[in-house]
Amino acid sequence: MKFMSLLVVLFPISSWGSAYFDLSGGALHNELRGDSQSYRASQSFASEVSIGNRWEKWDLSLDGLYSIARQKELSFSYGTAQVKDDFNWHSISVGPTVKYHIQSQSGNWSWAPFAGVFYNHTSFDNSSEFKDATTGKDEDNSHEAWGYGAKLGVQFKTYTNDSSWLESVNYKLFGSYTKYRKSEADYLNSTNNINEYKGDTPDNLNNYSVGVMVGLTFGDKLYKKTKSALGLK
Repeated sequence: MKFMSLLVVLFPISSWGSAYFDLSGGALHNELRGDSQSYRASQSFASEVSIGNRWEKWDLSLDGLYSIARQKELSFSYGTAQVKDDFNWHSISVGPTVKYHIQSQSGNWSWAPFAGVFYNHTSFDNSSEFKDATTGKDEDNSHEAWGYGAKLGVQFKTYTNDSSWLESVNYKLFGSYTKYRKSEADYLNSTNNINEYKGDTPDNLNNYSVGVMVGLTFGDKLYKKTKSALGLK
């Protein structure tokens, strides 16, 4: 119900012509930081989906960003125990973004500073497993972290006036900060028995990212073209 209420706010029936849908892809540079000295920089591939509504100058969107990376020699501290290995990093961030559009005199392009906040879920995993020395039980070497963050950036938009279905091509440069708050993981203690950890994220883990993305915007043109193809009034 909360999701449906948000859609109603974003897309009132009287303004469907201002609704849009973005698909973007690009790359991120990540700087994991924390109390442990093992954290290193990494690069990740990213994709983003945005659903929003634009007014004359402002627009509000709900963004979902997914990124994947390979993090080498990463360690996690759980009390006196430490897990160190190479991990695949999967991250999903979801949250609202506000943009302010500044139109060119020609009307063929615009640029927009933007700001947003998000909720993040990140998982670190690999193909290795832990084996309990007493029970013989196996558990995946995976670590889950949840947190929140904020982003600032700028979007440059070129309008595809000659296209019958595409609104614009977009280029985005942004920076973001993520603070991890809660974590879940399994680890081996000093007697090689598997323990489960649930609690505050260890090592005060946080992440600084810089991203570059290119995307396509679909809106009123595609809506009208689809409506016409379906024979709807």
